[in-house]
Amino acid sequence: MTPNEDLTDELSALTSIYPPSTLPTTSSLPPPSILHQLLDGRYLLHLPSTPPLTLHLTIPPTYPTDPPIILDPPTTEALKTAHDVVKEVFTPGCVIFFDLIETLVERLRSSSTPASTSSAADSTVTTVSADEDLELEDKDTEGQDATDSPATPTATALLRSVDAPPWHISAPVIEKKSTFVGRCVQVATASEARNFLADIKADRRLAKATHNISAYRICVGRGEAMRVVQDCDDDGETAAGGRLGKMLELMGVAELRGTGVLVVVSRWYGGVKLGPARFGIINTVARECMLEAGLWDPEQGGKRKKKR
Repeated sequence: MTPNEDLTDELSALTSIYPPSTLPTTSSLPPPSILHQLLDGRYLLHLPSTPPLTLHLTIPPTYPTDPPIILDPPTTEALKTAHDVVKEVFTPGCVIFFDLIETLVERLRSSSTPASTSSAADSTVTTVSADEDLELEDKDTEGQDATDSPATPTATALLRSVDAPPWHISAPVIEKKSTFVGRCVQVATASEARNFLADIKADRRLAKATHNISAYRICVGRGEAMRVVQDCDDDGETAAGGRLGKMLELMGVAELRGTGVLVVVSRWYGGVKLGPARFGIINTVARECMLEAGLWDPEQGGKRKKKR
């Protein structure tokens, strides 16, 4: 894969993980994407942080062999941190932006919140067993279990699988012989989500999918008293569950409803590796499935809205 293809696939994955509606902004319109190119060839990176921070970058033609360059001088603590994080997370030959974004956002959050105090408006987040393997580096686990998977089932068979609970099931998406199907359902507790996942494993056709990537997010209570319970599972597709869970968080899934959503994306590997682009497909299938089911409203979901 050429460096340009690496960047194209990375941009696609980033846009799926961080939809424009989840990005904070100081203007009346959200940015077109988390990372987009200007007419003069520079790039703007809009960090999903509060307060909003935008970095001006150049990305050399040799990327990811060589790192992106931040054009903003380190005149503030936030910009100094950004320059430091690029040096820390960059590994020649590996794409960088997911690790850069997540590491920098966490550093900025830590520096803006003193350890001895916390805002009363902050929600308490409880992670049941969150997937911490969020590296964007492709560890070449794609299709690892493909030899154990049966031939891709027909669309009709896919839609008939797991009739209960009342899943909303997306139409199959086929990309280079791999088939992706999303399904989502409303849940009230972590135990209920785990029981529904057990139903997936009990279904012979779905159990034999190459991967069943899942994530759930449950909001108990509202406002300042809201508690969030969340978890995710790669099912062998390295880092896919973590990315899916991160997307649910950024979209603010279930926050307005005071309940929870479980989403599963099943993939039948077709023999052709998709590289980082597969993460974008997985998240897009999941997002569209929740939108079709009415379990997420892009006009209301997403907790990082512009502050007036």
